[in-house]
Amino acid sequence: MPLIEFKKVSKIYKMGSERIKALDEVSFLIEEGDSIAIRGSSGSGKSTIMHLLGFLDQPSSGSIQFEGTEFSSLNSRERAVIRSEKIGFVFQSFNLLPRLSVLENTLLPYVYQRHPESKVLERAHTALNKVGMGNRLNHLPNQLSGGQKQRAAIARALLNNPKIILADEPTGNLDSKTAAMILEIFESLHHEGRTIVLVTHDPLVAGHCHRQMIVKDGKIESMELR
Repeated sequence: MPLIEFKKVSKIYKMGSERIKALDEVSFLIEEGDSIAIRGSSGSGKSTIMHLLGFLDQPSSGSIQFEGTEFSSLNSRERAVIRSEKIGFVFQSFNLLPRLSVLENTLLPYVYQRHPESKVLERAHTALNKVGMGNRLNHLPNQLSGGQKQRAAIARALLNNPKIILADEPTGNLDSKTAAMILEIFESLHHEGRTIVLVTHDPLVAGHCHRQMIVKDGKIESMELR
């Protein structure tokens, strides 16, 4: 069974009287342990796919299945549980709360779950050490470089041991050297067996994944293997 399956998924946005088709009957599979880049220019539909993969939006038509469960059969609470327990998000803008320390930002997913505190703290420390941020626990975001902020964001995404990590332009705000270091972290996580999906416009970034899905005008133009 694939981890995620899209079957003829379309997404239409209404802007006044205009209907904009962001996705047009897109079909693909993501297997557990995959490393895939969704690549395309601005407006291609790649961000729409990202939002649908993360249960942040719903399709206008077609079928999305997560571990064999149909998206349309889930209520809003069940979708929220999947987002908080099975999906880790990493964004271009880091999304760190400025008044919280690195450790506190990493612990944010715990707000939506109930685990023994000592266990959660142990997992947070483990995740921060994994990404090289174990010595920055009490720093605030404004005391960090861009690369350090992204490392903290990756640690936060790992806290609940998600089935899949979705990274939306994770190197977009970083210089090339720092970007390469962040991509090494994603490659290391994939080698551990994590499912990684990178959304990017950059072919060099996409080249770090085993598969590339090229999206254009709301359709999958091609699928490429590294």
